[in-house]
Amino acid sequence: MDPETTAMRRSILGTGGALALTTALGLRNRPADAADGIPFSAGTEAPAIRVPPKACDCHIHILSTRFPASPHWKGRPVLDSNVTAYRRLQTRFGTSWVVVVTPSTYGTDNRATLDAVAQFGPSARAVVVVDRDIADAELWAMAAQGAVGIRVNFSTPQSWEPTTAERLESMARKVEPLGWHVQIYATGDQITLLDPVPRRLPTPLVIDHLARLQPDQGVSHPAYAVVRRIQVDLSHCCGRFP
Repeated sequence: MDPETTAMRRSILGTGGALALTTALGLRNRPADAADGIPFSAGTEAPAIRVPPKACDCHIHILSTRFPASPHWKGRPVLDSNVTAYRRLQTRFGTSWVVVVTPSTYGTDNRATLDAVAQFGPSARAVVVVDRDIADAELWAMAAQGAVGIRVNFSTPQSWEPTTAERLESMARKVEPLGWHVQIYATGDQITLLDPVPRRLPTPLVIDHLARLQPDQGVSHPAYAVVRRIQVDLSHCCGRFP
């Protein structure tokens, strides 16, 4: 393992106990019904890197065949990567808290996410996906169910309305009164084009999937400098736990 990767892992594990890179721990995709191991994981042994007490996995997706995919979704069909499967995975790598993020699969339907948080109980929080015209009362209702932020998706838009920088700013203003953060899912190229909008948002900011920088470009990609100029608050969702 190269020194930069090692330092990155230590930094992630030391930021509010957040575990953002499950793949960095050697966990590979497996079917949810894998009989000879942990669902969505390779093997059953604990990871070589021990996470700190009360560590938080700050980004997972829960999908359940009880909730159909959004009509806009053209990707893989819904599988049962559900709470039962995740609890087994969670036991393997030793985290205590978790943030459930509504995936592209469900568009703006947050039922699977909020249902999962209800099953997890106080150890979970939600990041939801909403349309611009959502009523304030509905946002407050989701806050009561454990939601602490919204996801704005530039990579795989989650509604029929195009995702734009203007929409990002308007959504941030909408959730600011709740004390929520805004989470963006965008490629490195898209993040470069968004600059300087993310820096002037009135809310804390989380960037999904490490800004999706291409491995063959890494720190040489223009988005790397953009992200360095942004105050990214990776620990914001995990800071909502006792």
